[in-house]
Amino acid sequence: MRSRKTELKEIVEAVSLAHVVSRLSVLLRAGVSLSTAWREVAETCESDVAPRVKRISELLLSGERHRVAVSQWSGPQSDAWKALGAIVGAADEAGTPMSEALWELSTSLREEAAMRRRLLTLAEGPRLTTWVLSGLPLVGLLMAEVLGLGAFSFLMGTTFGIVLLLIAS
Repeated sequence: MRSRKTELKEIVEAVSLAHVVSRLSVLLRAGVSLSTAWREVAETCESDVAPRVKRISELLLSGERHRVAVSQWSGPQSDAWKALGAIVGAADEAGTPMSEALWELSTSLREEAAMRRRLLTLAEGPRLTTWVLSGLPLVGLLMAEVLGLGAFSFLMGTTFGIVLLLIAS
């Protein structure tokens, strides 16, 4: 199971890539060439995917095939980058326009990120509840001691208290 931090990082990366892909789609629909579209997006990209986008743009400008450039610099293969690689590979092999597929990918990435954020939020409640409930016995002992009830002396000084501590652990 992935940690919350890893999950959040993947969500941010997917949203950043969705933004890049949607900009590419709009530029391609406007009639801009593939390498120029990547260059335009790379020049304005400021997210965590910017270094990869810039490197893909450089490879395209040097004459590398689109499929090869994306597969070489998509970095650690998250699901979002795998989807982009699959779309680019299919369109590159078939020689078909990819603007519509890129737009659909950006929409899908945003929807998936929203769903994953909702799931993390839903999972946060039970996790915090467990944390609070696990600390309540200690708070109860501290409050009993503050009120002068001698909870610690009972638990540590009597046989019954020691038995209760052993059972609790």
